[in-house]
Amino acid sequence: MITKNQYNALKSILPDEFAKDVSVRLNKNGISPKRAPVYNSNIIRKVFRGLQEDINVELEIFRYRDAILNKRLELDTLRNIRNQKSNSEE
Repeated sequence: MITKNQYNALKSILPDEFAKDVSVRLNKNGISPKRAPVYNSNIIRKVFRGLQEDINVELEIFRYRDAILNKRLELDTLRNIRNQKSNSEE
């Protein structure tokens, strides 16, 4: 279950429409919930808020978070390289 601290940390990182993205990723990988034919945004949001438990959803939320953080890190690295090049040309 996602704790309150994890919820707050994730909320600051994940985009507003993360639930849709997470459900698409789960469904695309052929992972299905126990009580529904496919994952949807409602299921993802309920797990995110701690109202429902689903280990597959929790794993995918954290994987999605990691993907976002890796993209941000890559972008920051590229920006720094570009800034260093432009500073050395001056």
